[in-house]
Amino acid sequence: MLLAGGNPQIAKADGDAAIQAYIAATTGWKRDLVRSLDGGSAWRESSDRLLLPVVWGGISSGACAPEGDGCENLRRRRRAGRIKSRLNNGLRKLYLTMKTSSSPGMKRGRLPWLTKLRPEMQPMIIPDLRGRGQMLLPTPMLVAEEMATIPKGSLLSFPMLRTRLARRFHADLTCPLMTGIFFNIVAGAAEEQLAAGAEPLSPYWRVVIENGTLSPKTPAGAERQAEHLRCEGHEIQLHRDKLRVIDYRKNLLM
Repeated sequence: MLLAGGNPQIAKADGDAAIQAYIAATTGWKRDLVRSLDGGSAWRESSDRLLLPVVWGGISSGACAPEGDGCENLRRRRRAGRIKSRLNNGLRKLYLTMKTSSSPGMKRGRLPWLTKLRPEMQPMIIPDLRGRGQMLLPTPMLVAEEMATIPKGSLLSFPMLRTRLARRFHADLTCPLMTGIFFNIVAGAAEEQLAAGAEPLSPYWRVVIENGTLSPKTPAGAERQAEHLRCEGHEIQLHRDKLRVIDYRKNLLM
């Protein structure tokens, strides 16, 4: 019986019998490989092959696998790992900059929200690491542009916002984490503009959580978002310590 990695399943045992059983059950290029390692360690190098770590009889040694037998899967995993690492590093930097400005009623931080919009930033489409298709990595300005299309009196949920962004770029989905981070950046920038007597970049308050609840994590707070929505004719109710739009479904933008 072969395991998922293509290695034979051998009952745990001591002595040479278990080793010989393992060798006999091994198939393909691995059989010659383990035979060469029998009784010791080996390390073969080749410029056109991929070096793989092998543990044999408690001794860590090295060997190389021929092209096409698991090497491509290993390359894919390593490439996905590098992409994930770059994404995590980028998102960590964005998170560290999300400590906000000195506008009244807003959370304080080192930099104004307006400086975090990064208009030079470009969207990207990458393979989703969970295999769900092509994923859009949006930008703050892209999120602001999409929210600016929501007419007065209408609402959009966060999943709907991500779907609209993905459809716009012919992607299968939009990164939810980056969308949430950029939503807060746009919301903070809009409040700074309102505090300065300017027109807001985007009506962020028209985006609500899927069940109609107002996000408590917005820079100016859920109560400030509720004020904007009340001015546009929405009824807001306190439900389980959270503010929620009454009958929000009938105002969802389809």
